[in-house]
Amino acid sequence: MRPDFAALNVGVLAAAGAAICFATTNIATKRLARDVTILSILFWLTVMQFIFGAVLAAWDGQITWPTATTGPWLFLIGVTGVLAHLCLTSALRLAPATFVMPIDFTRLPLMALAGALLYNEQLEALLFVGAALIVLANWINIRSETRKPHNP
Repeated sequence: MRPDFAALNVGVLAAAGAAICFATTNIATKRLARDVTILSILFWLTVMQFIFGAVLAAWDGQITWPTATTGPWLFLIGVTGVLAHLCLTSALRLAPATFVMPIDFTRLPLMALAGALLYNEQLEALLFVGAALIVLANWINIRSETRKPHNP
């Protein structure tokens, strides 16, 4: 979503809300990682996501159960989702969030590239501007982190 208040709708607001919730989750994960095991964080994160997902799936009273075709794909999505959380939680435990989160944002241009290659989505000039900003922010953060004096 590029900055455009004329295109403001429920979907854009939902995406903005999801971004705020994602940031809040990462802040909480960073704080929890100081004192709580990664396995415990992953367990409770998965339980909460299951509960929220089940409530929203049943919101209209119709739950569609996985089929033999969709089941393995859903299992793969679940495993890769937990592995992604494991990687992010481990990274937040080992490094400052100012270092980890900008690197996490590199997934945005990578998803756009995957969309272009796999789904024939159009690549616009503003996409490259946004990707350049993400790379520049990563470079600035990495430089600033490597220049900080570290206490032994």
